[in-house]
Amino acid sequence: MSTTSKATATATSTSSLQSAVLNSTNYYRTLYQANAVEWNTTLVQHATNWAAECLWEHSGGPYGENLALGYSSAGAGIDAWAAEASLYNFSDPGVSSSTGHFTQLVWQDTTQVGRALVACNNAASGGAKRNCLVCEYSKTRGNILGEFATEVKPPVSKRGLLEEEVNEGIVEGEELVARQAGSAAELGLGAARLLGTLVAVYVLASALM
Repeated sequence: MSTTSKATATATSTSSLQSAVLNSTNYYRTLYQANAVEWNTTLVQHATNWAAECLWEHSGGPYGENLALGYSSAGAGIDAWAAEASLYNFSDPGVSSSTGHFTQLVWQDTTQVGRALVACNNAASGGAKRNCLVCEYSKTRGNILGEFATEVKPPVSKRGLLEEEVNEGIVEGEELVARQAGSAAELGLGAARLLGTLVAVYVLASALM
């Protein structure tokens, strides 16, 4: 991929990005029985430096890392990662290329997060101006082999999704996303952004790393 054309602009200010990221991230972490994370400026700097390169690949840094390309906002990218839960087998937990963003998002021992959202218009974005979202996680990075059973928990039943249903594989695909959307509405967070996630995930699944 070309490295000559880097970021053209920061799409979202630091303060508004911080609010959007923490609200969305901690909503999903609460839903999946994980403690809230805190904003970390060191992680923000790492994410900003890497996002500015506009390379559609992982940085190889010391942190857990999620990437998303082409979403209009940080919240939309996080929604897409969370929707990977519909593909995750809670009864046989483990690493998967189709659910790695979700498992990092809700990893129990992760306590800090930092993100950058940058507009890119190079080869990585197909020549069009598209947002690149880079998210870093610490102090414990996620997706560690052998730890998925304890680090990735099913959604709590009071949010409208029974753990046994997930474990038995009853809730899948559109049904899971729809029920997540209903749960979000009950919490006053709005169902619209979740209902739009399923389509976005399948359209961009090949691009997400």
